[in-house]
Amino acid sequence: MSLLPMFLKEFEIGGIKINIEQEGNVGIGGMVWDAAFILSKFLAKHQKHVFSNVKNVVELGSGTGLCGIATALLNPNCQVTLTDHRSHISLIDTNIDCNCLKNARSKELDWFHPSNIGKFDLIIGTDLVYDPTLFGPLLDTLDIVSKPNSLILLCNEVRMSRDLDFYKMAQERGWQVTVIPSEFSDPENRNPESPVIRFVKNWK
Repeated sequence: MSLLPMFLKEFEIGGIKINIEQEGNVGIGGMVWDAAFILSKFLAKHQKHVFSNVKNVVELGSGTGLCGIATALLNPNCQVTLTDHRSHISLIDTNIDCNCLKNARSKELDWFHPSNIGKFDLIIGTDLVYDPTLFGPLLDTLDIVSKPNSLILLCNEVRMSRDLDFYKMAQERGWQVTVIPSEFSDPENRNPESPVIRFVKNWK
């Protein structure tokens, strides 16, 4: 069961009200799913630890941009880049403007042909793992946007057993993958099927 009513327009994250427009006609990325809310709440709960020494953040597969926008509002001293396919950029821009953000920007990013948009201290993403044909391109993109001390936090609802293959592939590529225990998540917004997962790279 979803934690969220359909097409909710106002969210509260860490005591901050966030306005989010949703558009069903742009596909599944035009809606806010539970994982985005769960990770946003997690970041708010642990913001002092997570955002320590973080100057720039990228969100992959931003969709509506809730998680990236929450990050920008929680940490106004960092620059946040929200990325997705071209079809979602207009919606992301609308939501950045709705929240009067000066430290957030949108950027088109195709995982199959990822452009060099820079290296980031913190990389976040929600519900990115659902299509096996995207597992390799997503891992390629993580390699491109990360650096030796980058922290990656993903939250994904495990809908099918094949989703677990992504995490095996990540480990084979040298990523340390750790499921963060649910007690570290916001107590009112926990879902054992949507864990927050930490990635760090075994750099050589």
